[in-house]
Amino acid sequence: MTTLTTVTDNGQLLRDASFAAIVAELHALSGKQVVITINDAASVARTFDVLSPDELIERITHLDKLAGTHVEYTNINAVLDMLNELSGWLSEAGRVQACAKYYMLTAHEMTMATMPEHVRSLSITERRAWVAAKCAAWESQYERAERLTAAITHRCDHLRTFVSYEKELAKAAIQQV
Repeated sequence: MTTLTTVTDNGQLLRDASFAAIVAELHALSGKQVVITINDAASVARTFDVLSPDELIERITHLDKLAGTHVEYTNINAVLDMLNELSGWLSEAGRVQACAKYYMLTAHEMTMATMPEHVRSLSITERRAWVAAKCAAWESQYERAERLTAAITHRCDHLRTFVSYEKELAKAAIQQV
């Protein structure tokens, strides 16, 4: 869980929605060992742009649906509508990719910090494999976000090419008249 909250003058957390989310998360993890990292928000570049993990998964799912949406290529208006929607989400896809990478790297850092002694004695290759296995969920989300960003970029390029082709056909038809 990553959340943004405020520490009061007496060193306690401000009792807001973030506080309630922290308490709920701790209750859900009751009996489990957890790693708690506290950072000054100013030390995390552009903290306010980092999506929560739930928002991140939601956006990845939306981008996945968007990238897989079928459009009838004989309907130029449908192609233009799809191109406009994809183009509108292209910058958000980059943000999603950046947030996924942030969570992946944060998971790596936490995993390295809590690495058991018996793992520290392994070779570098074995340690890397251990860290990768522990961080597999975030690594897969980052890779998925990266591939979706590329897919949307390529799909926009393809649709633009199709629109250009249709424009040239229209010009040719006008010149023949």
